[in-house]
Amino acid sequence: MDKPVKSNLKISGSTIKGVVDKTVKSIEIPQDVIEIRPRAFMYCRNLERIYIPNSVIEIGVSAFSDCKSLEEVTLPSELEKIPDRLFEECLSLRKVTIKENVKFINWGAFVNCPNLTEIVVDENNPRYRSVNGFVYNKKMTILYFVPRKIQQQELIVTDTVETIRERAFCLCNGIERVVLPSRTHKLSSYSFCYCSSLSEISMLGCDSLAVKSIIGCKSLKRIIFSNLLTTIPADFASDCSSLEEISFPEKLKKIDSYAFIDCISLKKITLPVGLRVLGKGAFYGCNALERIDVAPDNKYFTSVDGVLYDKKMESILLYPPSHINERFVIPSSITHLDDEVFHDCKNLKELHFPNYTVINNPVIACRALTAIHIHMKEINGGRISNNAFKYVNKKRCTLYVPQESLQIFREYPAFAKFKDIQGIPMTIDEVKFVDMIEYNHDATVITRIKEHYQKFVSQVEIPDGIKEIGQNAFKGCDNLTFVTFPSSLEIIGSNAFQGCSLTQIVIPEGVRMIGESAFMNCNNLTSVTFPSSLENIGNNAFRGCSLTQAILPEGVRMIGESAFMNCNNLASVTFPSSLENIGNYAFRGCSLTQVVIPEGVRKIGDAVFIDCNNLTTVTFPSTLEIIGNYAFRGCI
Repeated sequence: MDKPVKSNLKISGSTIKGVVDKTVKSIEIPQDVIEIRPRAFMYCRNLERIYIPNSVIEIGVSAFSDCKSLEEVTLPSELEKIPDRLFEECLSLRKVTIKENVKFINWGAFVNCPNLTEIVVDENNPRYRSVNGFVYNKKMTILYFVPRKIQQQELIVTDTVETIRERAFCLCNGIERVVLPSRTHKLSSYSFCYCSSLSEISMLGCDSLAVKSIIGCKSLKRIIFSNLLTTIPADFASDCSSLEEISFPEKLKKIDSYAFIDCISLKKITLPVGLRVLGKGAFYGCNALERIDVAPDNKYFTSVDGVLYDKKMESILLYPPSHINERFVIPSSITHLDDEVFHDCKNLKELHFPNYTVINNPVIACRALTAIHIHMKEINGGRISNNAFKYVNKKRCTLYVPQESLQIFREYPAFAKFKDIQGIPMTIDEVKFVDMIEYNHDATVITRIKEHYQKFVSQVEIPDGIKEIGQNAFKGCDNLTFVTFPSSLEIIGSNAFQGCSLTQIVIPEGVRMIGESAFMNCNNLTSVTFPSSLENIGNNAFRGCSLTQAILPEGVRMIGESAFMNCNNLASVTFPSSLENIGNYAFRGCSLTQVVIPEGVRKIGDAVFIDCNNLTTVTFPSTLEIIGNYAFRGCI
């Protein structure tokens, strides 16, 4: 070992300002030194040992920063404060001994000390206590420090701990799972940061979380929240690139801005019933997100086909970046689009804007887009900002606009760099579509759309007062992708939307009957929301659609023949207790895996579940009297 050097020090009176030779390996500070100035030994990267006398009462910020070879330090007995970044980037530091008079520790003192195995606190210190290298307050209700080199598959924190302080679990790369006790109710900023092996955190008692509580834990797959939690703060869990699952507590009221930024493995989210506030960019950078669902009774948000809206469906809040659909028609009820709604949508190739939508700055950042359809004839009042399409690839994306407004769009700044802008012969003003429709004598029933409009209409908002959509009303509207129903509606007639290009529908409360073949062969239809007023679903009503699930409400008594036949993606169906009869071939060729038939059902018709090749489990009711021929043929 090299002999400790004293003459290398820059000393003024009783203060050390620095060193002459930063390559020194060992230093002994003289006994009459009282103060070590900030950054005095910074960048002494060969320094392995330093002897600090008890005369030293003050050490400045970053005094030993970047001393990469320093292995062990005993701090002086008269020192009262350990400053910020004191040992920052001391990569070899293994042990620090703290004496009895230390009253305050800035835990930023040990930033990026990955090999710090032990902090030993003098047992006579009135504020701090160390147990097996862990550092607590004297009552052990606050956890300040967890040894960085600890190797433990599961760490169960001592049950006296109420608060986890800043950087307590920082660079703890040997821990896979942390269980906080029910008494622990508070996390601080950076409580868990850059723990490379941490895969799960259980925090069942935590009702108080801080900004940036969890940062850069790239193996973290699951967070178990407390049922008492009401707020998830901004930047709560950022850059946790393996996070796959989030189960939010029902009482959660707020998810703040950028709460889960850059959690790039997150695929599905269900927002809880109590959520009221979703901050800007809460899931920004979660590029694997395929859908966002919302608890049915939530009063502030709704989801249609995995896309998140406000409850009134006046604003789209988030279009999931990995949503499977290549084509999306913005509902005509949408009046406002803000930034970050469409961001890195890797599958989205075609986007339709209705009339009366305000597009802010910037909103569209989807470079996969090849076609944008804008169904507005006029651009005024700042409805489209100049940078709204800034991040669209304008060389490969074609802009389609009304023929009569083609020159206006070409001259408008927002579209100036589009290489291909094409006029389309006709667009339909969704609000004034009344002229396209034929009604009965009192204008309560739509009998049909006039034939020369059928091929052009893409969106329809049916006005209030309409009680029935008549037989074949919109049949032949091959390009109809979105329809908004009025609250006055009671009946959807036979073949009303057969063969349309609808992707999702919300059937309003008040509708009692869906007629035969009403939505038959709507091949793009993936989502239907049924009202509690519904009683009958007619024969072939959804035959050949692309539904993935069907949640049938209480009140439905009969499912008609072939109602969901050849819905090849239909993997889940929920039957109501009011159900009495399931018609022949109702679910033929679906992808159902299990079925629970409720009490009250008396008859299952012929071939109801025939060719449901994935169906393995069926629960029958005690009321069942008849099972038809071949009802389950071809099932596993």
